[in-house]
Amino acid sequence: GDQVATIAQADWNYLRQQITTHFANITARNQITKGLIAQLTAGGSKKKQRLFDSIDLLELTLDALYSYLRVVFRNWHFRVSYWRCLPEGGSGVLRMVSYRYPAGELTNPKKRVIVAGDTRYKVCECWVRKEPVVTPCVNEARIRKQWVDFDKQQQARRRALDSALQIPVYCVKPGGSKEMLGVLSMDGDRPDTFLPEEVSLWRDHMVGFLANLALAEKMRQCGT
Repeated sequence: GDQVATIAQADWNYLRQQITTHFANITARNQITKGLIAQLTAGGSKKKQRLFDSIDLLELTLDALYSYLRVVFRNWHFRVSYWRCLPEGGSGVLRMVSYRYPAGELTNPKKRVIVAGDTRYKVCECWVRKEPVVTPCVNEARIRKQWVDFDKQQQARRRALDSALQIPVYCVKPGGSKEMLGVLSMDGDRPDTFLPEEVSLWRDHMVGFLANLALAEKMRQCGT
């Protein structure tokens, strides 16, 4: 009884938040499973039923991830995008494949294409390093010439691109090396949304989604 009484209210609030986050994560991943089941049964009869493909898995995963972020961080605004390396040019290019933005915000993925080795861009730095890249405060990084925008729209005050995190999507080969498959990019409307000391926590929260994105890429490579 005495031990329980010594726990501060802040500790209880933290514990409650962690439990809420955990169940929201499970719910989001269940959303993916339900979506895949719906795809499998969409034809009605057994003859018309089809297997889901890599695009289905990719889109359902991004939907679930974005829903998870909106539930856990109710008053924050996030942008989520997935980038794939394509064999164009010398070292290949990174192309935005799909994205989830707040209501009313749009972009053109066809124009989001950059040389994979151009590490001025954080998504490329993540691809080359094969490690997460975090930018706690984008405005500060701009001032220090450590951030390059894709276009002037990203600098607009109304867009509120204030903190960013890029996480590599990869498979681990038998020898322990990483086979890079893509990059998951996230940014938020508050400075210090993403901090270096919290990258491992974000990666732990994202692990189920990252596994699905890696699976979708391997399915794509197999032509499914």
